[in-house]
Amino acid sequence: MTLTMSLALLIPLLLGLCSILMFVSLLLFGGISPLFVVAISALCCALAAYVLTRWFPKISWELDRTPPDKTIVTVFIIVSAAALMTFAFMSWRQPNGGWDGWAIWNMRARFIFRSGENWRNSFSPLIDWSHPDYPLLLPLSVVWLWKAAGRETAFAAALIAAIFTVSTVALLYSSIALLRGKTQGLLAGIVILASPFFIQHGTSQYADIPIGFFFLATFALFTFYEKAPNANRWFLVLAGLMAGFSSWTKNEGLLFCLSVAIARWLLIIPRRGLLRIARETALFATGLMVPLGITLYFKFRMAPPNDLINAQGAESLMGHLIQIPRYTLITKEFLKMAIHFTGGAAGVPLLLIYYLLIGQERKTAPSAGAPSALYAIFLMLAGYFLIYLTDPHDLQWHLTTSIDRLFIQLWPTCLFWFFLKVRTIRPAEF
Repeated sequence: MTLTMSLALLIPLLLGLCSILMFVSLLLFGGISPLFVVAISALCCALAAYVLTRWFPKISWELDRTPPDKTIVTVFIIVSAAALMTFAFMSWRQPNGGWDGWAIWNMRARFIFRSGENWRNSFSPLIDWSHPDYPLLLPLSVVWLWKAAGRETAFAAALIAAIFTVSTVALLYSSIALLRGKTQGLLAGIVILASPFFIQHGTSQYADIPIGFFFLATFALFTFYEKAPNANRWFLVLAGLMAGFSSWTKNEGLLFCLSVAIARWLLIIPRRGLLRIARETALFATGLMVPLGITLYFKFRMAPPNDLINAQGAESLMGHLIQIPRYTLITKEFLKMAIHFTGGAAGVPLLLIYYLLIGQERKTAPSAGAPSALYAIFLMLAGYFLIYLTDPHDLQWHLTTSIDRLFIQLWPTCLFWFFLKVRTIRPAEF
């Protein structure tokens, strides 16, 4: 179990670290030398060996050691096999990903890989349709694999997409299994694997599944810190690092960092006081500051203004805020998407029915981990709502083309919160 969670956290963590080191190389040397790629790879392997052999074994605990039900195990294996075959087939059909996959993320990687010392042209406002202000974790991860392979290959981006998709499922399963038992973890894994849009979007090579992973990892680590018998402050540092990587993955990550901070302050200050939140914030900020600092440097020193901000003035902004039909349309689309965004039966309505039948777990000790995830989800949704409300583009078009991706970003974290709260079914009850 510990190994599953270790790998689920470790491999995306290494991709994030490598992308930052690649960016630093571009800034300092104006390019990326093969020797630097070898040095990065060696550093990452050393870090992987240290984490796997030294740190993660220290969290080898399990609050519920009840063996899983064999029927649930069988269903999980079948659903996993179906999801894997679907992922492989869709990746074979679109090796370069979906529209944004090849027109934004992979194109940016090609610009950087091919342009040498002119790599800054990748962020030219002349190609503003490609969102040159988007952060660089995904493109630079692809460039790293291309540099290591010595050539461009569509397999690199597909591999990264597979890593984040599989890591999300593995982290959701293993974290719930450690906190609430293997049966509960398997049920969480079944629900996310049975969400067709999650698997479909995993193959698109967009940034929404990767950023969703970092959202989930942040709250999983917060919960480990509070629940583990040997609570370690490094959980908070690593949570900050994961939150920072979300900002380095996509613009929504900046909103997430703010939402996490507010959610934790709202929960910790009334329960434990200012001193406790100050200490925890300092540890969280220790991990957060490097990736967030890199993101802000890129945003303010290199990237052109975001199209949602640059395309309107204060008068237009205020005009949107007082248009009641915009509130109505956004609310309607949010409610509709909450029901349908997973693309199948494994969605919010099913979870509500399951909760009504099973009930809430009442034996767990009080913790701020799960509530902070719920608070942050609501704050993120409020932020999304405000962004749509002030959107300078055609509102209906923007909602139709993006809202499902925003919801899928939050889906793994929603499932994490749900399966921490809902009652655990014992094998004898099946």
